[in-house]
Amino acid sequence: MTTIICQCKNAELIDEATLNAAIDQAKTASQAVYIVDDLCGLAAAKDPLFTKWAADDNLTVMACYPRAVRALFTHAGATLPESARLINLREIKGSDTFLADQLPAAEGQPVEPQYITAPDPDWQPWFPLIDYDRCKNCKQCLNFCLFGVYSQQQKDADVEVTRPNKCKTGCPACARVCPFAAIIFPKYDKSPINGNEVDETQWRITHAESAETLKDRLAAGNIYQMLKTRKPGAAKTAPKDLADLEKLKDQLDIPDELFDK
Repeated sequence: MTTIICQCKNAELIDEATLNAAIDQAKTASQAVYIVDDLCGLAAAKDPLFTKWAADDNLTVMACYPRAVRALFTHAGATLPESARLINLREIKGSDTFLADQLPAAEGQPVEPQYITAPDPDWQPWFPLIDYDRCKNCKQCLNFCLFGVYSQQQKDADVEVTRPNKCKTGCPACARVCPFAAIIFPKYDKSPINGNEVDETQWRITHAESAETLKDRLAAGNIYQMLKTRKPGAAKTAPKDLADLEKLKDQLDIPDELFDK
């Protein structure tokens, strides 16, 4: 059995006691244990380890929400096997008993974990993942994103996240715009954008309050112009545009810092 444990070092979303319990349990229940600084950063680099891991039918991944983990494997070019055990460490607080219940009984001596460092330790891995089980390829994310994170290789191909490092840390706006809750930011703090399962009724309400209003009031070109006029030295933003920009920021949960760059 192979076990992968994400420490989520950059965002510190995993309780330390939980992480230590997971490592101790995995060392005695697995044939191979990989402790990763940040699974998001590794996926952004499309590390070939994902393909190697996906080939193991007896795989356990201890990280965040299962939907996010599947999307991370997809982004890295691998398909997570249906048999994989997915344990969300974000929802456990130091419970070694729970972890023991999720893994096979210990066999033999503890194995020595392999530590996988971040490809770029200075980057906070924040970028969107696409849940292709929900995606309808409507291209709203592609058309909305201001930073070239998404692209489409040809006219009828699926939209892809091809420039993850261009995404602005803390901004989930494209996920708010998506009509189908198909975009995931694993480090985001709200469901279902964080990869939690989708409450269809609540999502329809949320989307109606944000994306539909955005569609009616702000075209993508206007957003570009308003961002441009907010930059130091630019012409003063018109009061109406400023009001629309603030509305956009509040509805789509865009960080203040984004408008200052």
